Amino acid sequence: MKSWAFRTSTGVLGSVVCLLTAGCVWFAPLHTSHQPVSSIKVADFEFVKAGQPSRSDAEAKLGAPEIYCEDLRVAVYPLEKLRRHKVKLLFFLIPVGWFEDYPGFEVACIEFDEHDRARRYGTYIGYLGLSSGDLRFYAKEWMETRDGKKPAH
Repeated sequence: MKSWAFRTSTGVLGSVVCLLTAGCVWFAPLHTSHQPVSSIKVADFEFVKAGQPSRSDAEAKLGAPEIYCEDLRVAVYPLEKLRRHKVKLLFFLIPVGWFEDYPGFEVACIEFDEHDRARRYGTYIGYLGLSSGDLRFYAKEWMETRDGKKPAH
């Protein structure tokens, strides 16, 4: 039977080794690939900045939005799927593997006022999906950037 001192010192040594090597694997970002999910580009929204087009004018130029949130008065258009690649670095130096992180989605949002005139537009990157619930969540998150609750992307 091993002594109490031996078991304790082994446990302490094991704990010290775990603490010293914890965090030694770093996930460094590599390139991000952009895969369009629609034919609409960010540049197609520049006409909103030039004036305050009506909602019908915006839909005539861009097509119907994927979702229109009546309570927020926001039209959401999916733009791109973002594929983020990362490399695992042991001790911040030795590559030991790579992987693709959760996909992101870039969406464009147009906010309309009570007279259905465009107030502002912008993009938002989210990491959920493209279901109507996810798009609604993106619209809410994007609206919070207007209110100063969150920094804009």
